[in-house]
Amino acid sequence: MLKDALSLTNNLEDPQPLQENKPIQINRRKTTKNIVATIAFLMGIQANRLDYLYSDDCYDLLVDLNADNAAKTIRILSQIRTVMLREYVIFENNLNRLVNIDNMPSLIDNNDIKWLRANGIEVLKTNTPLDSYIISINKLILDNIDRCKSLIPSWIRWDLVRDLFLMPNCYAGVPKNTKNDPLSKAKKHYWENATNYGSSVECVGNKK
Repeated sequence: MLKDALSLTNNLEDPQPLQENKPIQINRRKTTKNIVATIAFLMGIQANRLDYLYSDDCYDLLVDLNADNAAKTIRILSQIRTVMLREYVIFENNLNRLVNIDNMPSLIDNNDIKWLRANGIEVLKTNTPLDSYIISINKLILDNIDRCKSLIPSWIRWDLVRDLFLMPNCYAGVPKNTKNDPLSKAKKHYWENATNYGSSVECVGNKK
């Protein structure tokens, strides 16, 4: 099954960088399910959910996406950000007790953090509040999302797809005393428009 295939690359004791991604050609003549499956993968939809929804038609595509450096980078970053937003209070309480995100196995798979590090992306920080973590991951997504442009057919407006992953004006620190700061607005907008971004994402550690 798809989740078994994906788990082969997630359970790495000594993760190694993958070769630079090569564009994955999506056959324009296929159903739009390929496009939806690609976006769902990038958003971090859980592997068993992807399997249920798309494996009959898009199995090979999903396996190829998981082997693609750029796609997997965005997938993991999206998963981490989503679970931080969903379990905001739990993360905040843990961080206040100096429990960092690499020691929250029920929420984040530490192998994902290692994989990102092996591929030149560090998400782990020290003595960092949750909002700063979210801002940092927003910036990483912003910096890397355009690497996935080749995964979407040219006849689809990339800027519309790209916007699904971004939190505008939430890429830098916000003063603590700022009323209605951009990040607070973005979090509120996220929950009010959850259907636009992964409302069904279940990002629980080791469940890929």
